Amino acid sequence: MTNKPYKTKCDTCYQPTWYEVEQPCKRTIWQSCDACGSNENASEQKKCPGTLKIIDTKHLDPRFEQYYKSGQRIEVTYKWGEKERFYIGKSTGWTPCWLTTKRKDSTGGTALLCDSITSITPLDKYK
Repeated sequence: MTNKPYKTKCDTCYQPTWYEVEQPCKRTIWQSCDACGSNENASEQKKCPGTLKIIDTKHLDPRFEQYYKSGQRIEVTYKWGEKERFYIGKSTGWTPCWLTTKRKDSTGGTALLCDSITSITPLDKYK
């Protein structure tokens, strides 16, 4: 299994891929019922009509990458003096952003205001 990040994502079936240029999706999907959209009795496959869109990661602040990979909890200080503790998460889609995840077993979170952060302090790991 590779740890290489995905480069593109389909705008119809949302399948992430490693293709590095925008192109038609190569995935085949089960033909769904035209009336209800159900795949329960699907008997044939069709080509996904979507396009692989390039995932734009240039807005991800590199200061948070190590904490995202390690899963270490951090404390940040904002320009206005407020402090906040959280784990780093990453959103999915064509323009991902860093997320503040309050608990390690949480999913999702609010977008991180990277430009407003003046300091990052790694916190000790607790058992």
